[in-house]
Formats: sequence, C-alpha cells, structure tokens
Amino acid sequence: MKLLYFLLINFSITLAAAQSGIRVIDASTGESIPFANITIDGSQNQVSNAEGYFNLPGNATDQTTFTVSYLGYVGQQVKAADLNRMQNVIRLQPGVFELDDVDVSRVKPDPRQVMAQVRQNLKQNYSLTDNSKDLIFFRQGTSTKPKAFDVEITKSTGFTRRQLEQTNNQITGFSKRLIQSPATEYTDILCNLYRTPATANNAKLEVVKATKLVDQNRSVSLDNLAGSVSKIFFQHVDTTKFYRMKSGWIPVGDTITMNKEYHKMKKAQKAEKKKPEDTRIYNTRVRLANFIKENNFENKKFDFVNDLDAYEYTYDGAMYSAENEFVYVLKFKPKKSRAKYTGTLYVSENDYAIVRSDYQLAKGKTLGGINLKLLLGVKFKQNQANGTLIYAPKPDGKGYYLRYATIHEGAYIYAHRPIKLIELAKSDKDVVAFDIKFEGDSVDKIEFLNISHQPVTEDQFKGMAEAEFDYVKLKKYDPNIWKNYSAIEPLEEMKQFTVVE
Repeated sequence: MKLLYFLLINFSITLAAAQSGIRVIDASTGESIPFANITIDGSQNQVSNAEGYFNLPGNATDQTTFTVSYLGYVGQQVKAADLNRMQNVIRLQPGVFELDDVDVSRVKPDPRQVMAQVRQNLKQNYSLTDNSKDLIFFRQGTSTKPKAFDVEITKSTGFTRRQLEQTNNQITGFSKRLIQSPATEYTDILCNLYRTPATANNAKLEVVKATKLVDQNRSVSLDNLAGSVSKIFFQHVDTTKFYRMKSGWIPVGDTITMNKEYHKMKKAQKAEKKKPEDTRIYNTRVRLANFIKENNFENKKFDFVNDLDAYEYTYDGAMYSAENEFVYVLKFKPKKSRAKYTGTLYVSENDYAIVRSDYQLAKGKTLGGINLKLLLGVKFKQNQANGTLIYAPKPDGKGYYLRYATIHEGAYIYAHRPIKLIELAKSDKDVVAFDIKFEGDSVDKIEFLNISHQPVTEDQFKGMAEAEFDYVKLKKYDPNIWKNYSAIEPLEEMKQFTVVE
C-alpha cells in the first residue's frame, strides 16, 4: 500500500509538471492547494486557482523571489531559478501542530463571544474610507446551460413554404448546438482602480488590458437568444423591410432590419447621444467598486456575520496565519429558518478580523426568485451561491482589504415567450410569430485578485484621467495573451474554450 501511495503522489507531480503553470500541493497527500497566497518580491500578490495552479508575471527573472503560504501550512520562499529543479511544484508542509495542541496553554474561546467581537470590530477592520490605488485582475465566466430550447412558429404571412422549411431547419440546428455546446463567455480585465471618499465621483479606472472570449453565435443572454432566432428569420425575408419585435403585449427593443445602411446610421446616432453611464469605462468602474463594497463583511447579505442569532457556531481549533498570527477556526450552520449558509470562518485573535471565509448555500436553501410561470411564463430561482473571500492587512496596518475572492452563483430559469415580428408598413403588414420556450441554468463565476494595494494622494487621484477602452475579442483561449502581465491562471474549462463554427 505504501508503494502504491508513493507512486500515486509521484504520478500526480509528474502530471503537474507536464501542464502549464506552477502547482501548489500538500507535501503529505499530493493534493492541490487552491487559493494559496503568493507574494512576489514582497509587493505583488498572486493566488493559486481552484486547481492549485498559478503563474509568475512575464517580467519575472531567475532572481525573482516569491513566498507561498496557506493557513495551517508552513510558508515557503522560492526563487524562480529553482522551479525547474522542483518540477514547477511547490510542496507545502502542514503545520507541525495539531489544531487542539495549539490551545494547550489557552482557554478555548466561546465561538459566540468571538463572533460578537467580530461584529463589534467590523467597521474598523473593513473600512473603505482610505485613499487607495488597487491593481486588480478581474475574471468573469458566464454560461447558459439549456435543458430544453424549443421554437414553434405560430404565424407567418410573409414567408413561402420553402422559406419556412429553411427557417425551421436552421432553428432546429441552432437549438441542438446550443444544448450540446452551452453558451459560455469569459471576460478578463487588468486595471488600476483609484478610490477616494473625499469626492462625489469617488472612483476612477485605468484599464491596462481587457479580453473577451465569446462565441457571437451562442449568446448567454435570453434576450439575445430571441434576437438570434429573429436573425434566422431575417435571412429569408426582404432585407429592405423594417420590423418591430413584441413579446406578447410588451414591446421589445428597437426597429429590426437587416438593412446595413440603417444599422450604420443608428450606430452613429447612438454614439452622438452617448452619456457617461453608457460608456464601457463607466460601467466597468462602477461594477468593480460595487463588487468590493458588496463583498465587505459589513454587507447584510453575509448574514452569518451580521445575524448571529440565526446561526450555530462551533469552535474547530486554531492555526497560525502567514503573518504568524493566531487564527481561530469557526464552523457555522443555520439554527433558524432565515439562515441561508454553512461554512467556515478564520478569525484573527489579534483584532477579531475575518481573514478568510468559505461559504455555501445550506442544503435546501435558495436566495429567492420569482414564479410567474402561469401568468407571464417566467420562473427564476437562485439556487447556487458559494464563495471564498480572503482579506489581507493594509500596508499601513489600519484594517484589511479584499485580496482575493471567488464567487460562484447560479439560477434555474424558465421562460416561455411569444415573439411577434410586425412589419412597419401602412398596410398589408407581414407578421411572423413564434414561441420560444427555454428551461435551464444560468451560471456566473467571478474571480477577483488585488495584485497590489497602495495609498494614493488626493492630487494623484485628481490628476488621473479616465480613457475609454476596447476588449480584445478571442475565439479561443490563447496562453500568450496574458504572458507579460499578472493574471490568475485559468481553469482547464476556460483553456478548452473555442468558438463552435
């Protein structure tokens, strides 16, 4: 058995060396360690992904030194020059102590008293009132996974029999491809986020690079799916005609046509009327600032921190952090019906800050939704929500900042929508009507990495000028796209992404 165990560990290490990236593993078991903290040259932060992999930035040299640490393990300092000898595998040794042994000279704490201290110190530990410049890498993967996608033509006054046959064949093929190859897209952004509470417009954004892996033929949006089906219809009609789309009695969108000159004109008009809130830079900045705010433990959505009466907390031992601070480990689960989550909290004994939280929806729990299936043909239920949040001390020692977050949310969606395309004409209007029925799941995965957190002055904030940016659009994953930048190593599912032709 020992020989077999030895061979399995060495096989996993050899396999890791054959893959791209540096892998962090448990030296005793050979298992990957996800979300390990990596500090490069004492200043830049990196993290191992859910599969245990990370990469050094492209400007790293043989002399680049990085530290790998994880709660409950002995940290390790490595030089880049030693990676080949180590087969690109960092083996972390578990701490030499057992959880209970740490408390030999201490009185085991009451978990509820610990949580009461956590709540009392929330404001000082997680304040967002400092002036800061954060180098952030943000990744979002969104997918729509249909179980059923049916389209039925209910009326057609502007189609010949042959046109309808061609349309039906295309729609059937479109539906099959969507079910067999669910729509997925990935967005990666590397940017500097400047924040100061002293001004009304308290954030500015400088985008260094942004990419989007997307298949234009397989949208993740239900509205765009309806639009894709509409385009199939338009391939068989007079391209000079103009239509209006309706869903039941609800108007949907603008005038629809395949006329290229019309679309060019509308695009120009839209550009002239563009408001600040319509720009990509504005929406991205607001999104990132809100993400940081929403994943602050002061947020009421973290009821396992803010509604102590609804949860049962148990003390699960203790360990030392990378900063050599004593950390309590608390498990939590619902005690009352209003509680939603189960998970683990890691709390610093020094200032009762939560330095890490792992949470997931408890069995049978959802975060709400709507059920108007009979009335409007719509049903929505958020049935997935789990995440890991890691906080690190600010450079000035006054509180903590969000260093890393991985959030996974999902929902069940049912939509049965009647769609009608009505020609914009004075008389004898062509009408095409069809029903779209969709049932499936929508999944959203977000990763956030704060590569460096630095103070910034008011003058530096005021002197920073925002500029609009464009995404580099990719049809398949390119391992060189982030080669010279700090980025989170993608999971295998992202590496396998390719457009279905």
